[in-house]
This record gives sequence, structure tokens and C-alpha cells, in this order.
Amino acid sequence: MRVWIAHLISNSSAHNDFQDWVVGAIRGLNQALADTVRTGDMENARGIAHELKVYEDLQKSIKRETREQQSQVTYINAQKGD
Repeated sequence: MRVWIAHLISNSSAHNDFQDWVVGAIRGLNQALADTVRTGDMENARGIAHELKVYEDLQKSIKRETREQQSQVTYINAQKGD
């Protein structure tokens, strides 16, 4: 998975497309979760909540990797200046 994340981070249009896709998926899952809870179907609600958590964790992982790569680039550039 690290290679896949590296591709997303290094390709800005892929990163933007991924972020848009994840935000849309999270929005849709939140709506589905709300509708499912309103109908009282707690078993399906738990499944939707789990899927929502997976997408949120994936989004956080990409953000962490992006921050790490940006920090490495900043450090390397600072070392070159010395």
C-alpha cells in the first residue's frame, strides 16, 4: 500500500481526485447512516459505521503521509542550503 500512497502524494491531480472521492464517499455514508438509524435498522447501521470509519482512517493515513513527505522535502532543501 505504501507505493499506492506514494503515487497519490507525488501526483497532485491524483491526490485531489482521491480527496474528492473520499469526501464524497464519507458524505454518502453519513447520509446512509442517518437514514438507517432513523429506520431503526441497527445491524446495517453498524456495518455502515464501520465502513465510514475505514474511509476516515484512510483519509487520515494519506494526510499523515503527505505531511511526512512535505517535512522530508523541507528538511532536504534546508540541508542543501547549508
